[in-house]
Amino acid sequence: MSTIKVDTIKNRGNAINVPNNFKIGGNSIVQGHTVSATEPSSPEKGDFWWDSANNKLYRYINNEFKELGLVAADPFWGGNRALRAGRRGSGVAGSTLNLDYWDITTLGNAADFGDCDNSVNGTNSTSSDHSASNRSRAIVSRNRNSNNTYDYFTIPIPGNSAFFGNALETARSGAGIGDGTYAVFAGGYINGGPTGTGYRNDINVFTIDTTGNASDFGNLRRITGFSGGAGNASRGTIFGGQAYVSSYYYEDEIQYIPLGGVTGNASDFGDMSSGAYRCTAASDATRAVVVLGNAGPNFGGSSPTNKIEYVTVATTGNSTDFGDLNNFNANRTERSAACENETRICISGGETSTSSGTVNEYTNEIMYITTQTTGNAQDFGDLLDGLDQGFSSSGDPS
Repeated sequence: MSTIKVDTIKNRGNAINVPNNFKIGGNSIVQGHTVSATEPSSPEKGDFWWDSANNKLYRYINNEFKELGLVAADPFWGGNRALRAGRRGSGVAGSTLNLDYWDITTLGNAADFGDCDNSVNGTNSTSSDHSASNRSRAIVSRNRNSNNTYDYFTIPIPGNSAFFGNALETARSGAGIGDGTYAVFAGGYINGGPTGTGYRNDINVFTIDTTGNASDFGNLRRITGFSGGAGNASRGTIFGGQAYVSSYYYEDEIQYIPLGGVTGNASDFGDMSSGAYRCTAASDATRAVVVLGNAGPNFGGSSPTNKIEYVTVATTGNSTDFGDLNNFNANRTERSAACENETRICISGGETSTSSGTVNEYTNEIMYITTQTTGNAQDFGDLLDGLDQGFSSSGDPS
């Protein structure tokens, strides 16, 4: 072996000129790159090729060009301000649909935000029970019987709701999903209307930043209501619900729909551990978490449950156990509502029933989970009063 020692190099710009490049282990230390519509004919290990015909980048590895790509994180459009609406206290028909809010990042109690407009269809507006949002606006249903109205709240500014537009048909108890641009409302229950009374499978879509009426999106695989909805910028998941084939039953299926400006019918995603009704769901754009609510066999009886399950939105498959709610009375999972920021999901309110099924009280509890870990829910704080039904959304407080 020879050793060369160099103390000084003068005129460095032209001092070293190796026409065939340095090689280490027989491989050139200079990585070539080619821009062309066809694959380079004589590549060397490590060479890059930009396929100008398809706008793709490749690198020559193990005697073949392998495509390189960057996987961008799904954009998250929610925020740290949580909104929660519902019927207060005793739940007497005709009570105002009140709205609370809190900071998801800081444990504590809720404060008053405003009210849902009660001017249309009188007491029926208390059945607003699904919503979708972006960082600045939450669109909420005001749907019951003969009312197909949707309102909106400006999330950074506490105050009452304002009229947004109308759905294609009257319905309540659907699943609401936002992708940052569009609000999608799937399924629900119709009391009267052009298609009669019962659960439905149609999907409506609104543009969140532009007031106006809904457009047709597509159809669910099942005729369902009281489902939970959550997703990311490209896919929405719909969990369970009460469904109808030849008779009514509790659905264990998870359906999914395209988002991001694409419309279409729902497809099969996977299954939950059991049929579930009055679900609520939220997502950090990667993982969608569902509180099962009232669960039971696919075709049979049911009982309230405190189970929480989750799926990875980008990957179809069955849901996985997440943990349990922290309250001992599992009935309180019925009619709860969930919202999120990028790290935490808050689950609030819900209904407690007596053994005979009669409504007894509404809980004022707010719980939370950390979305990217599993485990039981923890105490967050309290709502101003017990809240039943209603909706929960999140956005940017400023």
